[in-house]
Amino acid sequence: MEKIEGEDLQNWLGKRGRPISQKLALKWLRTLVEILDEVHQKHFCHRDIKPPNIMLRPSGQLALIDFGTVKEITATYMANVNAGQPGTVVYSKGYAPTEQENGHTLPQSDFFALGRTFVHLLTGEHPLTFYDPIPMN
Repeated sequence: MEKIEGEDLQNWLGKRGRPISQKLALKWLRTLVEILDEVHQKHFCHRDIKPPNIMLRPSGQLALIDFGTVKEITATYMANVNAGQPGTVVYSKGYAPTEQENGHTLPQSDFFALGRTFVHLLTGEHPLTFYDPIPMN
């Protein structure tokens, strides 16, 4: 594995002391969507998109890291998901969608987490600040 030089976006944002601009968000979003497209083209889901798993290289380029929770999306896996059989549950609270929390990760789950990541980057606040994951009855 390649060692990625730089700083993860969680630490970088903390040191910066303020959220990122809309212009930077759009630039970074395009880059991360391209990275996720490559991951998904190889039939994998990352399953743990969040600021600590995105590195900002000294060159200003972004890199997605921590592929330890990657899930291969095979025909068998998809058949199990479609049959309602949950898979291994891996997620980070506040970033993962409900289907992933219930063991039904799909490539779209990475994009949900990416959206939550940008909520964090654009506000400077963890996504759990904005909603309660345990709904009141």
